[in-house]
Amino acid sequence: MAKLDVTIKKFISAAKIERKVAIALDKDLKNISLLTETAIKNRTPAPTGRLKGSMTARKVKFLEFEVATAVKYAPYVEFGTSRMAPRAMMRRGARDIRKGRTVGGIQASKLLKNVDKIKF
Repeated sequence: MAKLDVTIKKFISAAKIERKVAIALDKDLKNISLLTETAIKNRTPAPTGRLKGSMTARKVKFLEFEVATAVKYAPYVEFGTSRMAPRAMMRRGARDIRKGRTVGGIQASKLLKNVDKIKF
């Protein structure tokens, strides 16, 4: 089964920071992952809505979240085929967040100050 995901991480040892700070940072990362999910959904073509509806943000582990879909045809929509241009909804959605753009009325740059990496 095909899987596409965007991973949002904070590279820091939880042992090196106070527990309260780590928990607050984990909540910030959750909000960023939900905002990333929204940005990706906004860029996803929706002839039937199946692909758009399948995009979900989830917690992978402490200080790491991902936005993913398990829809089998998602890679073809993302990267294109010989007969269809790439839509790049995940890459563009993640880039919108990385660049601090406003998504759903929320400015991503305000949430990103403590995040090290958003990768596709």
